[in-house]
Amino acid sequence: FPVTITELLGVTFEVNSSVLKRSAQLDEDLACLAAMMKRKGYSIEMQGHTDNSTTLKDTLEAMQANVELSERRANALKEYFVAKYQVPAQNVKAVGYGQEFPIADNSTEAGREKNRRVVIKIRNRNK
Repeated sequence: FPVTITELLGVTFEVNSSVLKRSAQLDEDLACLAAMMKRKGYSIEMQGHTDNSTTLKDTLEAMQANVELSERRANALKEYFVAKYQVPAQNVKAVGYGQEFPIADNSTEAGREKNRRVVIKIRNRNK
């Protein structure tokens, strides 16, 4: 299957939070994505990510907590997307990857903020 991966620039989260901070940019991106899915028969995977921040001392426990947080983030976006744009829930998968795939330096606040994200993987179901 051809796969496209894109980062939604309007998706942001506070530290240790899965509460989606909605923005005009997010709604514009999601509206385009929903229209494409309805018209072309695509399915998507929403991939949640975190920074490496944690209050837990145990490294393994901290990593697991970040995976769970990233899953909650992906699910928060999925629930919003499905409800607002009437996209079939079975065509949207939510997955959490925790802190495993940073895109920025976790030693700075700006870098950590970039790592708290959801990335969209798009698949054409008709191919």
